[in-house]
Amino acid sequence: AKPVVFLVNVHQEDIIKGKNKWFMKIKQWVDTHAPGSKILPVSVSHENKILAMDSERLQELQKNSTRYKSVLPKVVHEGYRALRL
Repeated sequence: AKPVVFLVNVHQEDIIKGKNKWFMKIKQWVDTHAPGSKILPVSVSHENKILAMDSERLQELQKNSTRYKSVLPKVVHEGYRALRL
């Protein structure tokens, strides 16, 4: 079977808190139907906000808070890792 990385779209606050009420149910399903697959929580609305920001403003915000950190590099890294590239 081909490797799979599941992206779970969650609210921005769930990313910050590190938990989501549906995540464990999704993980159980993935563990049953695609064992060994990676699951990554992503807030698409948050990523859109980050991409729309001026780069200087974003750098300034990132110095003071992890709240403005994008998970896209992790998504790309896990995709390459799953494909063994």
